[in-house]
Amino acid sequence: MEAARVAALRGHRVTLCDRNRRLGGALILAGVLNPELPKFRKYMTRQVSKLPIDVRLNTEIDAAYVDKLKPDAVIVATGGVPPQVDIRGADGDNVLSSHDMLEAMVHAPGRGGLLNRTMWFFASLALSYVDNPDLIRKGFRFSFPFKKRVALIGGGFSGCELADVLAEHGKKVTLIEGSKRLGYDI
Repeated sequence: MEAARVAALRGHRVTLCDRNRRLGGALILAGVLNPELPKFRKYMTRQVSKLPIDVRLNTEIDAAYVDKLKPDAVIVATGGVPPQVDIRGADGDNVLSSHDMLEAMVHAPGRGGLLNRTMWFFASLALSYVDNPDLIRKGFRFSFPFKKRVALIGGGFSGCELADVLAEHGKKVTLIEGSKRLGYDI
């Protein structure tokens, strides 16, 4: 959104495409944990709407689509890709990456036991149609989609924030960070 906003302010004709039904990407999910981020997402969405930016939601982009648009330049802003960890069991049904959580906003993952799949089905419905992270955050008071003990790999800003929320919900959290400092990117 920021790249589109700045390009439009500089006089470029901008088309902003998102495969989801609303703008915000990872900010939507992060807003469930951090009550300040939905305000920022709303601000950015408002800024985009004030400018002559052609916003295309529910739009999957491929080379043919880009060829059809015939842009002078393309900015690929696909969000972060979680690193692959070489740990035995990392592909287990009880392991979720931030990418898995973002995908749940679009559709429920089809792995895990019946209870896990059912929980993700309803969670993905909520994340897809409820544009209110506060409501989802309040829903987590009743249940959190993790059992008692949780290991978090990655002690940057988002890992620390998630660890804090999980601990508030009574989870026993182990935070694992490869660098010498937790919160290195804060």
